[in-house]
Amino acid sequence: MRYPKLKDSVLRVVEEPLLYNYVRDELFRMDEEAIEFLRHCTGKNSIEDLKSRFGNDIVEIVDFLTDEGCIEDRHSLESEKAFPAEKLYTPSLRYLEMYITDRCNLSCAHCFLGDKTSNYMDIGMFSGIVREFSEFGFKLLITGGEPLTHPGIWELLDMIRAYPIRKILLTNGTMITEDMAERLSNYVHEIQISVDGVKRGHERLRGENTFEKTIRGLKNALRYLPVSVATVIHSENIDELDELESMLVDMGVKEWNLDFLVETGSLERNIELVPDMDDAVRAYSRYGFGEGIHAGEENLSCGAHMCCVLPDGRITKCGFFETPAWRFENGGLLKAWKKITENCIPELEKLECVDCPYVLDCRGGCRFRAYSDGDFMGKDYVMCRVFEYLKNNPLKP
Repeated sequence: MRYPKLKDSVLRVVEEPLLYNYVRDELFRMDEEAIEFLRHCTGKNSIEDLKSRFGNDIVEIVDFLTDEGCIEDRHSLESEKAFPAEKLYTPSLRYLEMYITDRCNLSCAHCFLGDKTSNYMDIGMFSGIVREFSEFGFKLLITGGEPLTHPGIWELLDMIRAYPIRKILLTNGTMITEDMAERLSNYVHEIQISVDGVKRGHERLRGENTFEKTIRGLKNALRYLPVSVATVIHSENIDELDELESMLVDMGVKEWNLDFLVETGSLERNIELVPDMDDAVRAYSRYGFGEGIHAGEENLSCGAHMCCVLPDGRITKCGFFETPAWRFENGGLLKAWKKITENCIPELEKLECVDCPYVLDCRGGCRFRAYSDGDFMGKDYVMCRVFEYLKNNPLKP
């Protein structure tokens, strides 16, 4: 007798009903009937019981989701707690960046945090925020500073171990030994490591003697975990990107994301690192085009599904915005999220670029870049250049 039970997956009724496999990082669109059926896949109900209630067609669904790693056959005498699938707030909060410290073992020439301090997120605060997020969220991104410098890092990771969300550690990679990589594999699903070129380009940002340490950490992590790589385009790595791509492919890295420098923090003292815009746009269009967690939603601008928590507990739109911010202790994460959506995620029709033919693709670009240029509702000059370039140089299929 088969007893279908959800495996590594949760139900989320957000803008549409979804089944999310947080281990494989895969989303499955569902209708309301399928969601109702899946809520009964707890291991207590046999396949025959489910067929009598929902019809014989559910066998095909069970077989498909079993192949996709979302259902297993495991009998449970008592139904386990079903995580709520009710719609909570629109737009939905799906991605949470937790800046657990602003301390770092490096002094990067482009760091948006500027001069480092040694602020650490309180463990109790971390626990409360992530506990609430786990009831409706998708991905938790643990970052800094360098998160591995937090003195309570293993306690923090142990707190979130059982939560049904995808857990990603963002790191510079220099501290990851093979033993640490193996240990991290028990707590997180993915590691993202910053690699900003090959030796010359990487060390121009990250400092002398950092490239080999970073690559060693990357190789150690790849032995135990899926690893993605993040790169920022700058004046001294732009001619290294082909070589970097080949190196990462040879190492087995499956996901590589590029982005632009943001002219704030330490970069204001190293402005020569800002590349020629035409060169940067060509590189970004060739290697790094995509939205990821910063995507918009329907008629909303960038970051419609994400916010961040700073080390002192302030909750804000993203790590670049220190204000406006709201505090977790003043009503919880969702209350802060409601304030963020009302104040920091504008509708496209309110943007200066609303009449642009690419606005539904671009979503107005980055609001921090627009804000830094003088107008939160203004144009993101970087994405304007990207889409102008793509108009004249369409991507080949």
